Amino acid sequence: VRIGNANYDETDFSNTRNHLTTHTRLAEEGKATWKEFEEHVRNHNRAAGLGISDPVSHVRNQFKEAIAETAAAFKDTSFNSKKMVEENGIAFYGADFILDQDLDVYYLEPQMGCGLDEDYNFRVVMHDQMFRTMVDVLGEILEKEEKGENLLPLNKLGKWQVVYADGWTYNYDG
Repeated sequence: VRIGNANYDETDFSNTRNHLTTHTRLAEEGKATWKEFEEHVRNHNRAAGLGISDPVSHVRNQFKEAIAETAAAFKDTSFNSKKMVEENGIAFYGADFILDQDLDVYYLEPQMGCGLDEDYNFRVVMHDQMFRTMVDVLGEILEKEEKGENLLPLNKLGKWQVVYADGWTYNYDG
């Protein structure tokens, strides 16, 4: 998680290099683990007086719905074994989001290589947690596909969650 270190003024376009994904001077911005991000969200909710009963779930559920909608939008071209393209849906490892002062999430884009370099220790830990369980999930999917079995339910999800499955899309009413 990148924590921005500068205010963003969407009415000021005088600097063309100052936009949502670069205005924070990436090398200088704060880096945080998911646990630290959760703490930041809880503290902000309290300090801003937003009154959201579970601000972390509120943010996480918006992330999940956006990713589910991406899968739904590309189901016929990227997530279809009969029309598989080189860069298919399994290649999406993350996404860029902006979180505003009201804890509303804005989806920027999916990412195929989100910070895969390991310049920072938190990324080493994140990759270990993410990729070990991803191998288990992909292995289970491959095994079920080879046997011609239904993919769901998946039994080796670890911390992963299914947000899209054959027309069903995760929906958050928050």
